[in-house]
Amino acid sequence: MNVKLLLDENLSVRVAETLRKAEGLDVVHARDRGLLEAEDHVVLERAYAEDRILVTCDVDDFIKLAGARELHPGLVSLKTVSFTVRSSFALFAQPWPFSGASAIS
Repeated sequence: MNVKLLLDENLSVRVAETLRKAEGLDVVHARDRGLLEAEDHVVLERAYAEDRILVTCDVDDFIKLAGARELHPGLVSLKTVSFTVRSSFALFAQPWPFSGASAIS
């Protein structure tokens, strides 16, 4: 299974670059897609169009938008933006316990 991620602009672009290079993951950043300062619904639509899981710290807005859709690749909402690049990378490098709709805090 090839997981594809789109990192929102509130996460460092360096995390996407590191995950691509060091881990070989299919990760893009909002900046890579010309989505800096784009409205949330535009970012979410792009993730859906590319069949990517959206990773964001903008929890409340994106959960409402994603909840309005019947089907989508997924949404990972992080409840804090106080990640360093190193701690963000460590979070993505570990296995995630995906099981339906759940929150990682």
